[in-house]
Amino acid sequence: MPVDGPIALHAGLGNECSADVSRPGRPISFFEGGGELTENARLFADDIVQFLNEIGSNNRRVAIEYVNPSITLALLQRGIEVIDAVDIVEGARAIKSADEVECIRWACAVAEHGIARMQASMGPGVTEVQLWGILNYTNLSNMGGWHEGRMLASGPRINPWLQEATQRVIEPGDLVGFDTDMVGPFGYFCDISRTFYYGKDRPTARQRQLYRYAYDELHTNMELVRPGVTMKDLQTLAWPVPEEFREPS
Repeated sequence: MPVDGPIALHAGLGNECSADVSRPGRPISFFEGGGELTENARLFADDIVQFLNEIGSNNRRVAIEYVNPSITLALLQRGIEVIDAVDIVEGARAIKSADEVECIRWACAVAEHGIARMQASMGPGVTEVQLWGILNYTNLSNMGGWHEGRMLASGPRINPWLQEATQRVIEPGDLVGFDTDMVGPFGYFCDISRTFYYGKDRPTARQRQLYRYAYDELHTNMELVRPGVTMKDLQTLAWPVPEEFREPS
């Protein structure tokens, strides 16, 4: 919510919001507007100027984020000073209300529920993508959104990291690593990384060593997170990654 002044929403039908003014939106993406982006940007700029005039504002500085260059150009042509809103918006998002904290906890609970179901579903013949689908289904069935990837790999595919799920069948003795990348209920993100061991036999000495490395890194770095600590401080004080895991310089 703004500190002062009304909220005007320009959107399509069916988009409801606690706005003071609601008006039809302009088709300013190619998906909606096709080849008419320049004209639609001009109409959108006219809407902005009209709104500023209606509220009696002489301020011609407008902050915008992530838009087509045609919109920026149309605003400049109407005498509007355009500034980048990303820093402003992201700074505001960093401050969470009590309701937002509850939404984050809900999203994390949905993710943890999906992770538990994944672990319980590992068995003979289960593929990486089938295991990933359980997390996706759990998210959707609990009012969640989508996943920005399907980062799950097993066995020999787990290293190097950043590989997406495939039809590979998970085998006994495999490590299964994944990253939820989950947009949960009400659009709140929950990004959990977790590694399972699949099989009845005892993990190998190397697997236990890797687990210990991961455990020590997480718990060491978690102790460093506190109010006022900068990212530079965290980088300086973080758990020292063994040389074997560092990229050659």
